Amino acid sequence: MFIKAMIVGANKSHKVLTHKPQLRIAGTWLNDIGFTYGSLVIAEYEENSIVLRIREKGLTLQNSDIKALLLKPKTTLFRVTQEKYRGKPFPCLYIRGSLMESLGYIIGTVVSINVDCGCVVISKE
Repeated sequence: MFIKAMIVGANKSHKVLTHKPQLRIAGTWLNDIGFTYGSLVIAEYEENSIVLRIREKGLTLQNSDIKALLLKPKTTLFRVTQEKYRGKPFPCLYIRGSLMESLGYIIGTVVSINVDCGCVVISKE
């Protein structure tokens, strides 16, 4: 288990001239807890936290499972992306959008990231 502190940044939409909150979580430590490139992640938004869990690797998730997950309120599904630093790849997660903002994760909010048992919990400080 470990804890990191971060600040919610801004993501400028190309369609709208406004900024939305964005949190970028990246690093090789994500590999160590199972958040590898291409993995599907479930984000469950709660009042004071966002919980990230690995669902399954790649496209093995059935369409009916995806529909059921997306019908749950305050739940989203996304894929771990990959970026490079000095030619070395590492996994990266982007959490952004209006739902974050509606739950009080506005630009400039300080958050803590708790990692335990392959689960990432983002909490407002």
